[in-house]
Amino acid sequence: MTKKTNLSLLKHLLFAAMASVAVLLVAIPPVVAQDQWDKGDEWRAPYKVGDFVQFSISGRASDFQKCKVSNNEPGFPMRVECDAFKQWTAGSYVVYGKSSIQGAAGIAEKAKNNAKPEETEKPVEDQAGGIERPDEGECQFNEQAGTASRNAKPSEQLFKRVIYERYRDMESGRKVGVTFKTFTLNKSFVNRLTGSGLLHDGAPRGATVYRYKTDFFTCVKYTDSILRTDVQEGYFACFKDKSGEWACAEDGRRNWSQKHLAVK
Repeated sequence: MTKKTNLSLLKHLLFAAMASVAVLLVAIPPVVAQDQWDKGDEWRAPYKVGDFVQFSISGRASDFQKCKVSNNEPGFPMRVECDAFKQWTAGSYVVYGKSSIQGAAGIAEKAKNNAKPEETEKPVEDQAGGIERPDEGECQFNEQAGTASRNAKPSEQLFKRVIYERYRDMESGRKVGVTFKTFTLNKSFVNRLTGSGLLHDGAPRGATVYRYKTDFFTCVKYTDSILRTDVQEGYFACFKDKSGEWACAEDGRRNWSQKHLAVK
């Protein structure tokens, strides 16, 4: 009798211990090993989904705002959710580099830096000591052809126009140009719900998403300089939004660079 009682008690203790271990495993968030990050993306390691950060959509010091990390899975673009701020609407934004994001520990430092004059508004000197001069055609400010009508059929030209208007509207009346070097349909899919959410969190459920891969550059004309941004292996997801209008959301970029050119 005593032997059976002891065996039964031992089983109960064993099951209780296993249940405790299972609870602990569920409660502890997975840690991403440093070697799982692509080369150059290691700066993303400290940020976790749900963290509040300071993020600048434009990359300029004066545009930092409070946002929340919504995706930081290795191999995919890092994204943050931001409220409406200045000329930008509320939504999901891609984090392109460590200079555009700051954790809670550096918020005070960013606020101090915001009081300094922005270096990005000034033309830079080249190695010879002079100001870079744009070659003929280096910055083109022609509008993309066509119109972004809600009744338009999906096409390369339509999406180029939608992307152009997206950059134009972000710059509050400044002169803007977008030049596409390549523009290739990467894939298209219906945005359906999966176990981890929608396939694309920026598009409505059931919408057809057209994902394009492109090399392109943009030019924005300021009072005393032109800012040129070159993007290699950039991605856009184009779809009809909830209001039925065509939209193209930037869906990541692998390599990009900026330079300032003097206004001729």
